[in-house]
Amino acid sequence: MCGLSTGSGLYDLRVAATSDREESSALDLLHALRRRWLSILLTVIVVVGATVAYDLTQTASYGATAGMLLNPQYSLSATGIVQSDGSASVDIPTESALISSAQVKAVVIKQIGYAPPVTVAQDGLTNIIEISAASPDPVFAAKAANAYAQAYSQVRTAQQQASISSQTQQIESQITASNAQLAPLEAQLAATKSGDPSAASLTNEILSLQSQIGLNTQRLDQLQLLTALDGTAGTLVNPAVPSSHKLSPDPKRDVAIAVLAGLVLGIGIALIREFFDDHIRTKTDLERAVVGLPTLGVIPEVPDWRDQATPVLISVRRPWGPQAEAYRNLRTAIQFMGIEQPIRTLQFTSAVAGDGKSVTTANIAIAMASAGLRVAAVSCDLRRPRLHRFFGISNEIGLTSVLVGEASLADALVDFQGQGRILVLPSGPIPPNPSELLAGTRFAEVLAEVAEQADIILVDSPPVIPITDSSVLATRVDAVIVVAAAGSSTRRTIRYSVETLGQVNAPIVGFVLNRASGGDSYSYAYDYRYPNSVDARTIVAAKPTTRG
Repeated sequence: MCGLSTGSGLYDLRVAATSDREESSALDLLHALRRRWLSILLTVIVVVGATVAYDLTQTASYGATAGMLLNPQYSLSATGIVQSDGSASVDIPTESALISSAQVKAVVIKQIGYAPPVTVAQDGLTNIIEISAASPDPVFAAKAANAYAQAYSQVRTAQQQASISSQTQQIESQITASNAQLAPLEAQLAATKSGDPSAASLTNEILSLQSQIGLNTQRLDQLQLLTALDGTAGTLVNPAVPSSHKLSPDPKRDVAIAVLAGLVLGIGIALIREFFDDHIRTKTDLERAVVGLPTLGVIPEVPDWRDQATPVLISVRRPWGPQAEAYRNLRTAIQFMGIEQPIRTLQFTSAVAGDGKSVTTANIAIAMASAGLRVAAVSCDLRRPRLHRFFGISNEIGLTSVLVGEASLADALVDFQGQGRILVLPSGPIPPNPSELLAGTRFAEVLAEVAEQADIILVDSPPVIPITDSSVLATRVDAVIVVAAAGSSTRRTIRYSVETLGQVNAPIVGFVLNRASGGDSYSYAYDYRYPNSVDARTIVAAKPTTRG
């Protein structure tokens, strides 16, 4: 016995009941962005390109700004002419709105023939406002900004003068009316005899009218002084001048904004794609697909293995590389899965074809044999067999030949290393009824015969979803490992395959993630050695021989 063991064979199959997309950690998001860096880069390029193309179609616009000092506003009160103190002496928002009013625009049109839109802003906390205009012609932009300043001063001054003129006319009317009332009263008082009681009353009325006339005359004088003080409503302190600097388009600014917008958009698109992407890429993704089943091994991808159709036994080609070390770790995980029930037959399957079940079977056979175990690798994929190609042996005689009685087991078994460490039983010719052959009693007898010559049997089986062969085989083995391929397998197919195997109470013990990227795989030193183990290269030193 090889000493490999497992638990009771029962497993807790709990398919995630929540949403297929669980909240990712910050590290998961970084991995997702790294995987989709090309999509983000293309988005940035498209946004920047569109921005540059748009800028090239735009007419250049030049800006000019005129600085105008708003003069304090004086008013006439009962006590005389008054002026507010400090920066509040000018109502900046009101005056700024007046600059963009129809009255000011009408004056601008008379001056330059056109009133372009302008922007008005206060210069800090001062009484200076900046009037900015833009135009394809820098000279016209400066002319427009100055025209608005002059037009505002003209309109505001006219409004103030009109207000003073109105008040002057009103006071003059009051004086005229008071004089008209005063003359008859004075005549009536002159005609009154001495001692007449009405003389006192007339005298009071005359004094009151004379007082009103005096106050109004004084106010009239103040209005005349106010006219002299007011002058103009604003002073152009910084006339606008033509500028050679383009206001728009600004390629540097626009490209910087486009890069930032492209990054935000690209990251958003990448995260959306990641959210809806059902592919399994990491060990975490695999364990989230089916809760309760561990990932026993993570096998790094082979960067220079481009043609997956050409079998490569990486444990032999690079026995001290990261992939071979990952298979040795998988071997260790299998050895320590449990102590209650020994594993004599271990099945490797996958959800769909191409996930790497055959390459996993072949390489784990090398890893176990290098640890001194006697291993039998049996190809039970009777429809699309590949296991024999990894060991470089013929498939003319194999399992099907033995099952139908055309050859003995001794004729079909190949001693791969010549010392009994690895026995390979290829699938043989493709039969018309694979499921029936695997379900028959003869297959169980063949497995029992193979078990007499090996410590452990590794069964390479077909994928679960397309056909029922794997479910049939799962009832005849001690443990089942499901192989998933990073970037190819999906959560949906993995869950479905586990559920399918669960219907026959298959003893699933865990997963293997094949072709994992560098961020989720292990890294090992190439020159590290195990002095007490058998070098994998010695396993294939001798030519494979057929037993018998």
